[in-house]
Amino acid sequence: MQPTTDFDPAHLARSLLRRSRQGALATLTAGSGDPYCSLVNLASHPDGSPILLISRLALHTRNILADSRVSLMLDERAEGD
Repeated sequence: MQPTTDFDPAHLARSLLRRSRQGALATLTAGSGDPYCSLVNLASHPDGSPILLISRLALHTRNILADSRVSLMLDERAEGD
């Protein structure tokens, strides 16, 4: 397989984010540093940045306030698959 000149990873990532309505958010547990991952609802800002719909009461929020490193995995399957 040869690379193509029209491949634009940033465009593809923004496109995937715009189509996605949920993802897996991984954070590091406050105190222990253990990984914590669960499904979250999301939307996207017009500039392409993700908007996560999580509560201040959520464990994710406490983890993010303690350590801002996160991982967000999106799935490109069509809804209903």
